[in-house]
Amino acid sequence: MQRTSAILVAIVIISVVIHSCEDKNQNTSNPQQKLAEKHCGSCHAFPSPELLDKKTWRENVLPPMARLMGWDPVYEQAIVDSPTVSLEEWQSIFRYYLQNAPEKIQAQEREPIIDTIEGFEFFEHRRSPARKASVSFVNINPSNKLIVAAYSGDSSFRSFNYNLNQRHVQKLSGVLVALLPSSDTSRGSLTAIATFIGILNPNDKKTGSVRRVLVTDQQRLIEQRSLADSLPRPVQTIAISNGGNSQLVVCGFGNKEGALMLIDTSSDKKTILIPLPGSIRAAVRDMNGDGKQDIVVLMAQAREGIYILERQNNGSFAISELLGFPPVYGSSYFEFADFDNDGTDEILYTCGDNADYSSNLLKPYHGIYIFKRSKDNKYERKYFFPLNGAFKAVAADLDGDSRNDIAAVSFFPDLTNQPQESFVILKQRGNMDFKPYALPRRFHTRWIVMDVADIDGDGDSDIAIGSMLLPDEEIPGSTTKPELLLLKNKLHSP
Repeated sequence: MQRTSAILVAIVIISVVIHSCEDKNQNTSNPQQKLAEKHCGSCHAFPSPELLDKKTWRENVLPPMARLMGWDPVYEQAIVDSPTVSLEEWQSIFRYYLQNAPEKIQAQEREPIIDTIEGFEFFEHRRSPARKASVSFVNINPSNKLIVAAYSGDSSFRSFNYNLNQRHVQKLSGVLVALLPSSDTSRGSLTAIATFIGILNPNDKKTGSVRRVLVTDQQRLIEQRSLADSLPRPVQTIAISNGGNSQLVVCGFGNKEGALMLIDTSSDKKTILIPLPGSIRAAVRDMNGDGKQDIVVLMAQAREGIYILERQNNGSFAISELLGFPPVYGSSYFEFADFDNDGTDEILYTCGDNADYSSNLLKPYHGIYIFKRSKDNKYERKYFFPLNGAFKAVAADLDGDSRNDIAAVSFFPDLTNQPQESFVILKQRGNMDFKPYALPRRFHTRWIVMDVADIDGDGDSDIAIGSMLLPDEEIPGSTTKPELLLLKNKLHSP
């Protein structure tokens, strides 16, 4: 099965490269473009020169590309025994990008967000001066009316009441990034499957793990047995059933190496489904109506895109692409939700991870997208809201009008000119037409994690968000230095 999955992935990759090149210019006679498509589309989808400006290509992107192909970008000398291209070919690729890239890429095509969020009460937990904000996970537990959060800075696990007063803090054995409830026990305790990323910063060391844990009624986390160790920076674990057999799907994001994995909990057998880095989020659902549970996964490295792994009769998976994205999109999240109340879910997708070679550049295609399924089972873009650094978006009816709205966090907002991008609520006015609202200025920071649920049992959706700062960073104008913020919905408040 492992070999079969790898072959299927290779077929998908080859298909993506071929179609990408055909779509760009089926009958191109430009030898520079052909050369660039061949060699710059081997590890990821071919990036069009128009996606970045000349300066970014010349100073930030092309030099590391040269080294990956085996050439020193300054002295133009081979740094490996067998470069993947000749010096003349590399010089041709270099000229192609600089000749065809714009001096500047276009700005965001939307008006600034000027309206402040209404209808919510704000509760904040401020970080101490001695500690940087480093929230790696946040979760609302409606049964106990508590919020739990994990911190990467000290590998801690903390619980808060619904006014964000801290109730409990404990040290964990690693950095927690995801928690999958598996069963409830008495008095509000639950067993869960915890994902520990290992080393948080980009690396290829396999220090991550998936463990079974017990979360007590007081939101203390007791680590129990390990389900999988030596994983490549896992970021999510979900459950899937195969004929009554319980399995886990693990997104091993990794860095240059990684994999989407299937783990049989009864035998601890590990099967590689996609032998590539970048799996960042997965969902289980029957995509073709055959009664079997399929896997839908967002890949954010190498081949950026959303892929479906359809379960076959023999238990293996057939892989196909739903949506493909260029490698500079910085894919970060997706989920399914019905935005037009037609009984069919759309795909809500965000891209905005700007921690790459072109991090100096704000990109007009970063933001929040909605894709709708057409009659021929293809997904077409129906909505786009430009948002620098968009990291996660969640659909929920926030104002009680029976239409899904959107709450979104940004980890790479334009803090200089548009710090209000750090968190937005898009309220739907109908027909996928949304009006944006932002937080008050004192709460602008780098928000990275979010959960939406009814914390106080009044029948509306509340929002919890957590922040993480870059090393030695302070956010201008963020006077309260918030690391956790609860937006308590007042829709059904007396």
